[in-house]
Amino acid sequence: MNQELLFIGIMGLLIVIYFIIKQLKNKHYAVIDSLDEKKSQLFEHTIDQQVLSIEDLQITGESEKKFLSLKEDWKRIETVLLSQIENSLYEAEKCVDQYRLKKASRLEKEIKDNIEMVKKNLEEVDSDLQAVLKDHENNLKEVKETKNRYETIRKNLLTNSFAYGEALEGLEDQLTVIEKKFNSFYDATEARDYVGAKNIITSIHNLLDEMNVYLSELPELVNLQEEIFPTDVDDLENAYGKIQQKGCEVADFDLKKIKNELIKDLNDLETEIKTLNLNNANRLSEKIDTKLETYFSIIETEFRAKDKVIEKQTQLRQAFHYFEKRLHQIELEFDRLEQNYVLDKQMKTELTDLYEEIAIEKETYQSIEDQLADQTIIYSLINDRLDSLMTSLETIHKKITKLNENLLNLRTRELAIKEDLKMMETKMRELKRKIEMHHLPGLSAEYLEYFFYVTDHIESLKKEIGQLKIDMKSIGKSYQFLKEDMKDLEEKTEILIESALLTEQYMQYIRRYQESNETVEEVMEKSYILFTEEYEYTRAATLLEEKLEEIESDSVKRIKEEFLAKA
Repeated sequence: MNQELLFIGIMGLLIVIYFIIKQLKNKHYAVIDSLDEKKSQLFEHTIDQQVLSIEDLQITGESEKKFLSLKEDWKRIETVLLSQIENSLYEAEKCVDQYRLKKASRLEKEIKDNIEMVKKNLEEVDSDLQAVLKDHENNLKEVKETKNRYETIRKNLLTNSFAYGEALEGLEDQLTVIEKKFNSFYDATEARDYVGAKNIITSIHNLLDEMNVYLSELPELVNLQEEIFPTDVDDLENAYGKIQQKGCEVADFDLKKIKNELIKDLNDLETEIKTLNLNNANRLSEKIDTKLETYFSIIETEFRAKDKVIEKQTQLRQAFHYFEKRLHQIELEFDRLEQNYVLDKQMKTELTDLYEEIAIEKETYQSIEDQLADQTIIYSLINDRLDSLMTSLETIHKKITKLNENLLNLRTRELAIKEDLKMMETKMRELKRKIEMHHLPGLSAEYLEYFFYVTDHIESLKKEIGQLKIDMKSIGKSYQFLKEDMKDLEEKTEILIESALLTEQYMQYIRRYQESNETVEEVMEKSYILFTEEYEYTRAATLLEEKLEEIESDSVKRIKEEFLAKA
């Protein structure tokens, strides 16, 4: 019984495998049939008819060479590639019959790729053959348009021949070359070499494009070479002559050498124009233009420099007069202020130095004046020296202004300190009243000593600044120290009063723990002694703070916040 079941199972499995394989074979057969259909469509191409049509034209030259190459490509496709596809289809079908399905799949892919490649090659050959058929028609149309372009250019050249100068002969030679190209085109067309004729038309187009560039750019270049630049060279010579007549000279300016260089450049420019070398001609034209601009700028700078020099001479004479007068006024101010102030030795030194500096700069200016007495002068160099001199005088002017401000500041500073001392005295009285207002038991010896020290310092400075002749440098230093002492005293006073008031607050609050905590009584007693007998309010408050922090950690912070809120 078991053997029968096993046999039935095996037979069932074989039947399933048979149907699966049959289905796979049918799928491959369908793919091969589809590929065979595509291959057949390739054979239906019309290339044969085009080849026959072109052969009937009996073309020659480049056209014939191109056609024979395309014909060879078509024969290779027809006899080799299509034959390879046919053989591969047969091989693939044979593999399916023999159940070699994996190899069949690989062959099917190769066939598909080859069909696509052949299709692409056929399309390219077809397109190129159509182009050969249309070359003649297109050439006839294009030569007509090209001939019109040529005639327009030729007419323009003949009408405006004067505008092209030495380049005219070269341009006429170009026209001759183009005319010969047209003759070659007609010869190629007559010989049915349509591809060759097309190439000639293309070369004529390129030559006409070049001619358009020549006709566009040459007139300006010729005008520069024949008219503008020569006139500029003459103008440069005239301008140089005029500044010499004004008694001016230009440093390192050899007119003869410059003129010879420019004439050489103009001759080179003429050569480049004559040979139709536009790139070199444009570069050379820019070079000449830059040179001329530079030379004219140098002459113009020198021409204007004389007027600047004359203007600055007047300004400098006035400046020296002003500085000497200003220093004399400062010197008189020195003498007047010395009756009431002990003047800083540095100020006197600065005044002496300024007299010396002005004397040196005046000698420099006199040497420039002597140089200006010469017949020929390079005014731009003189102008630079005057600029440098004026810069030095500007520095001197700043020094004079600063020295004068320092002198005037003596009186201003004196009055400001006197006024501030009055305010400090008022502030001291306010601090005293503020302390008295809080009815404190007393003040510590340390505080009282500092309070009277500041009071004495104020009185001492008042006496010093009230003398007949005062030393503001010394007073200024003492004043700065006093300001710091005054600020420190205000801070000490604020701390003293605040500590005293906080001690009272802490004392009231800590009493609630007097019975529950044995050490509270002792701390309260110590704090009380510090407060009422030693007047150490900060120490008294600190002692209570530490105990409160120990008993109730946040109580100190809360009491201070309430105190500050009421303050």
